[in-house]
Amino acid sequence: MTMIDTLLNTTIENLKQLTAIPKADFDKNVRAILENMITKMDLATHQELEVQRIALQQANEKIAQLHQRLDKLMDQLDTSD
Repeated sequence: MTMIDTLLNTTIENLKQLTAIPKADFDKNVRAILENMITKMDLATHQELEVQRIALQQANEKIAQLHQRLDKLMDQLDTSD
């Protein structure tokens, strides 16, 4: 069962229990339940993902530079033999 399935099943079960509650309380309880479930999902924001994408791109660029440097050093080592 996926996380989405679990989320939907839990929401449906909670909604079934809340149907006898007045609308104002129902809305408040549904909001609290959904906020709690979303918090447990440990989601990342678009901004957080963008920061990680940039960091990964920079790391990959640094690795490429180090590979080029290593290749040059290896060539120098091979020509000195």
